[in-house]
Amino acid sequence: LTSLTIPVTLGGNDVTYISGSSFHFSEFTNLQTLNFDVYTKINEMPFLTDCTNLANINTTGDSYQYQDRLPTSIRAIPSTCFRGTAISSMYMSGVNSIGSNVFKDCNTIESITIPNSDVSIADGAFSYIPSSCVINGISGPLSNWPVQKIAYSPNLYVKCSDGAIGWCGDGGTS
Repeated sequence: LTSLTIPVTLGGNDVTYISGSSFHFSEFTNLQTLNFDVYTKINEMPFLTDCTNLANINTTGDSYQYQDRLPTSIRAIPSTCFRGTAISSMYMSGVNSIGSNVFKDCNTIESITIPNSDVSIADGAFSYIPSSCVINGISGPLSNWPVQKIAYSPNLYVKCSDGAIGWCGDGGTS
C-alpha cells in the first residue's frame, strides 16, 4: 500500500476521527501518499508518526488536488504527528492548535505555512527540524516568537504575517 485515501463517509456515516489506538499508520511502511477529500469532517490530524516513506498529504476536490495541504476541517495537529515522515512541505490553513515535536526528525521538511493568525503553538513544536526549513505566516512580531518553539533547530528562518522576516536565534540554548 503506497497510497491511501481517507473517505468522507464509511458505511453511511461521516468519518470525523481516526483513532490512533485502532488504526496504526506506522504499520504501513510503504505508505507514500495520504489523501483527504476536500469535504472531510475530520478535525484532528491522525498520528502519522514514523511513516518514514510518507512524502505527500493531499487534499482533493472534484477536479483538483492540493498537494502538501491539509483539509481546512483539520483544526488540531497532535504532538509528534508527523515525526519521522518524509514530508517536504505543509500548508495548514484551518489549524488552530499545534502540539510539541510535530515535525521532529522530518529531515526533508523545507517549508511550513500557517496562514491562520490565531494559532496555539506548543513549546518545541518545530524542534529538531532542519535549519533550512522556512516557516511562513506566523502571527505577531518576530521579536515575540519564543525560542522555546524552535528549540534544537538552530537558525530557523521565519516569515511572520506582519512582514517581519528573520532568524530565530540559536534555538538550542533555551
